[in-house]
Amino acid sequence: MENLTSLLDQLSQKLGTTTEYLWSLLLRQASISAIEDLIFLIMTIIGGIIIFNIYKKMLKDDQYAEITLQMIVVFVVWFVLLLMSLTNISNIINGLFNPEYWALKEILYSIGRY
Repeated sequence: MENLTSLLDQLSQKLGTTTEYLWSLLLRQASISAIEDLIFLIMTIIGGIIIFNIYKKMLKDDQYAEITLQMIVVFVVWFVLLLMSLTNISNIINGLFNPEYWALKEILYSIGRY
């Protein structure tokens, strides 16, 4: 933990600001990141509903041969987007309800990466 505090102090000195200011920025970024991920998840779900309704309409119009391959491709792309959205659920929860943990996790991730 001392290493983390030292790193934040060094970073704030390089940027010409205070550690408290950097920490407050990270806490604000937590909710921003969570809202971005939540919007992406909602858009993915809405997209799935739209795709399903289009598919139902096409089935009703007896257009089986024309849409089969296209719908498979669209479904696979949508499913990949859904999986990506679902992997960010913890980010949404932490960013909205526990921003301090989110900020700490981001800092530790950055330390491990560099």
